[in-house]
Amino acid sequence: MRDVLSMMIRRVLGVFGIIPAVSEKIDQIADAAVDKLEEAIPAVKQIDDMLGATSQRNGSSAGSAAGSSATDSTNGIGEAGFNSQVLQSDLPVLVDFWAPWCGPCKAVSPALEELAQEYAGKINVVKINIDEDAALSDTYDVQSIPTIVFFKNGSEVSRSSGVKTKLQFQRDIESAIA
Repeated sequence: MRDVLSMMIRRVLGVFGIIPAVSEKIDQIADAAVDKLEEAIPAVKQIDDMLGATSQRNGSSAGSAAGSSATDSTNGIGEAGFNSQVLQSDLPVLVDFWAPWCGPCKAVSPALEELAQEYAGKINVVKINIDEDAALSDTYDVQSIPTIVFFKNGSEVSRSSGVKTKLQFQRDIESAIA
């Protein structure tokens, strides 16, 4: 939770270009805010503990999960990799802008992985971690996550944000490949 709060403060202050000068202070403010919340609302401590345990579990298994999935993990690829894997792709591409700390992103991930397998050969599915590829999320004006952007012939054809069901994503895919 502290990391999430720090990230939110950094994003807001980043708009004003003052992140480097106050980076340490941001962490102190986030820690103090979470401490106060934990004192006032005991459930916040439980949530913070659960998030910490979840991120530790996910951090140790993320590499193996990405390698075995039908979803191409493009985290950290930068602009050149994005150009070759998304903009120059012969197939339509579903790009999932996400972050490991994002609960809604985790909620839609299984549906997207299933759809990547079901539509293999018809579309490509790639994931862009906004923390690792912030420049790409800025370039494509990602304001909230998860944001799903469909590209066809190198151009964006549709976009959606937030949690959707597998059926809703399937309808979006069918529309994008039509």
